[in-house]
Amino acid sequence: MTTEAKVGAFVLGCVAILAFTLVYLFNAQFCGGGVPYRTYLRYGGGLEAGGDVMFGGIRAGKITAMAPSRKDPTKIEILLELKAGTPVNEKSIAKLGSLSIMSDPALAISTGSNSAPRLPPGATITSAEALSLDDMTDKLATIADNETPSSGRCKGNLAGSAAARKSCWPI
Repeated sequence: MTTEAKVGAFVLGCVAILAFTLVYLFNAQFCGGGVPYRTYLRYGGGLEAGGDVMFGGIRAGKITAMAPSRKDPTKIEILLELKAGTPVNEKSIAKLGSLSIMSDPALAISTGSNSAPRLPPGATITSAEALSLDDMTDKLATIADNETPSSGRCKGNLAGSAAARKSCWPI
């Protein structure tokens, strides 16, 4: 066998191993062993197919599809796959979340209760709405608008008696 033939056989062997590894990883990532579930949110806040699903803060799966619900168009239906063995139960709650301020949004599922029955594959995970940035801004604006007159009234009473201070801040 010549040197060129040996090098050619080695290269073909390496290409075959690389192709097998890529096929294996592709199947494990996109097709392998996921348990399907669904949940519904009113606000999807940047979630998209392929996004992470966290269970108790641990990456446990991927979002497979998102679309407005056919039954209730005010809700977004989120289809997801979790790793086999993820203990999703009837007390688990799905909501919009993220790992940090700078990270992409993720679907966060709480651990629920150890005594609650486990959800079967294909079941709907109960959801709760998280406050969006717009909701928080609106609430802060409402608080600021409501407190401006009373805070001006109370500034003059700071040096007064305890009863005067109590009339400003009844807490």
